[in-house]
Amino acid sequence: MCSIQKRTKNNTKSKTGASVLITLLFLLLLPAQSSGSAPKRTPLLSTLKNKLKAKLLPEMGNVGRMISYDRKGNVANAITSLQILDQELKWHRLDDGVMGGKSETLHESGNGGKVLRFCGTINTDGGGFTSVRAPIPSPHLTDRTAALRVRYRGDGKTYKVLLSDGGGMRSPSWQVDLPTMAATEDGDADAACEVDLPLEDFRPAFGPRSVSEKDRKKYKLVASEMRQLGFMLSLKLSDGSDNPVETFGEGIFDFSLEIESIEAVEEAASGTAVAVAEEDCDTKEVGSEKE
Repeated sequence: MCSIQKRTKNNTKSKTGASVLITLLFLLLLPAQSSGSAPKRTPLLSTLKNKLKAKLLPEMGNVGRMISYDRKGNVANAITSLQILDQELKWHRLDDGVMGGKSETLHESGNGGKVLRFCGTINTDGGGFTSVRAPIPSPHLTDRTAALRVRYRGDGKTYKVLLSDGGGMRSPSWQVDLPTMAATEDGDADAACEVDLPLEDFRPAFGPRSVSEKDRKKYKLVASEMRQLGFMLSLKLSDGSDNPVETFGEGIFDFSLEIESIEAVEEAASGTAVAVAEEDCDTKEVGSEKE
């Protein structure tokens, strides 16, 4: 369970006039005043901007949350945990706040950097996804990479594993489902599971929209071009269908996934999760194509 304290949110709902919105956007986008070769904001302007942000952004609903979402700050505050190809991975959060949603991603490194804890709260009111992403450092995956081997402990929800070339919306995000098993009835943590996720099972998607079967031939996952790795919990599965309530949730709910290792392998084993502890592990097909 993540020990990070949740950041408080002001979900006050009120209407803001168009003129106030225009004024606020003008101040937010106003370029810095330069003095010599060192650009900087005047103290008065910075103070006014901060006061307006603090007062008005919480009252602007989705728009305010979009404006205030600090994506660059998330990247700057990335957490180091796990390795791939003997290189450390630095994870930052990206959740539906980027589009004005209310979900909250909380992630931390555990066991001396050997475990990545990805957890938080999903709020389906205006959103419905959370994720953690990490750049894949050099040396990158090679074209001989056949699969990703992931060892994890889950909570019964179906997550997704992501790969991308870092090209943003110009190129697809490659996604495969990762079903997990909930804790046992006596409250003990579920077994650690390990699965090989063949790269051929990853599906291309743009945002929440999976590429149709007809158009999939237009795209090809080239392992050596992948520059980012991620884990996501989303309203949508990798094929674009709804993630069922039983493996996602509804309304406002918590989630927790622990990733213990990630490996690039040149030969994929069966796409079935196997237990690496004495307890039973969920043995449903992971990342397999739906009928």
